[in-house]
Amino acid sequence: MEDKNKYYEMSEYQVVKANELIQKSRFNLSTLQQKIVLFLISKVKPTDEEFKRYEFSIYDFCQVCGIEPKGENYPAIRRAIKDISDKSMWLDLQDEDGTETLIRWIHKPSFKRNSGTITLQLDEDLKPYLL
Repeated sequence: MEDKNKYYEMSEYQVVKANELIQKSRFNLSTLQQKIVLFLISKVKPTDEEFKRYEFSIYDFCQVCGIEPKGENYPAIRRAIKDISDKSMWLDLQDEDGTETLIRWIHKPSFKRNSGTITLQLDEDLKPYLL
């Protein structure tokens, strides 16, 4: 019962993004990729001044996101993280000269095979939109 309460509490974390990030960026993420990004953003606290490296188990991620924590889902999650890492998006900062900046969601992801643990950090360029 305690685990269910923990996962319910984690699923209630809020995700806060600046309107500019939503309106001025162009990106296309699968449902699983969106869950990973939103799960990661939910770890950011309103008092944070820098992005931290967040380590979490794939099992916990699955429990919070309503994904069956089966062995075959682990490679799919790992692939989704790689795909997120490889994806970039143009963010229109509406500079006077019309400059758009290419940014990524996550920076240097790592995966510990023996423990089923993932470590992720949001890309620094997202700080103005998420902190």
